[in-house]
Amino acid sequence: MPKKSKPIKQNDIDYAFISIAFGAASLFTFFLTSLPAVVAGIVALKKKSGNPSQAIWGIVLGIMGPVIAIAVLVTLYFTVFNKFTDQQFSVPDNTRLQMTSTVQDLENHLEKYGKLPNCKESNIPGSCSEWNEFVAEYNPDLPNDVIFVNNADVEDRPRGSIVYATNTTCFVNTPVYPGYLEEKELTTEQIEEYAALIYFHEGGRACYATIPDDAR
Repeated sequence: MPKKSKPIKQNDIDYAFISIAFGAASLFTFFLTSLPAVVAGIVALKKKSGNPSQAIWGIVLGIMGPVIAIAVLVTLYFTVFNKFTDQQFSVPDNTRLQMTSTVQDLENHLEKYGKLPNCKESNIPGSCSEWNEFVAEYNPDLPNDVIFVNNADVEDRPRGSIVYATNTTCFVNTPVYPGYLEEKELTTEQIEEYAALIYFHEGGRACYATIPDDAR
């Protein structure tokens, strides 16, 4: 006959339940509740307080909970978050400097003239007169010719391509994809203060957005 756990009196502490509760919490709190889970589980087994299965699971979760949580975070980093980092830093250092410098020139142009170069969509370099005027004034040092898109639907391009996209910005400040602005929250004039340069490389694309002074 298996031994029955000691009945819990009204004033007794159910250490087994406390152990499994702390153990489950350790999946989210890491080591903050893992040690109390192990201690409460051991006490529960010694005092036969509560369900012994709960105490055992509390000890297991207290030990393994932080390990599982760390493993999940590491997996997320390499499968999701690191994707953005890889794409950002797959751009050669000199190209990244050229792109960020050109975005700074665009912001200076916006501050000086009250607008950014407005270009119709075209795959033909040099087909935008306002961009040509910008280039003549600021002489941006870009590695390749620029093609033009006037919304956030930027299709994939060959490696080394540079796209100037107006009326959009980079999605959630990541270097990956340009995204739509919330037009219901911005006037047409405000939307026209945003643009993005997108550089295509081996790992995908890197996005560099203009940020108007009033949005900083």
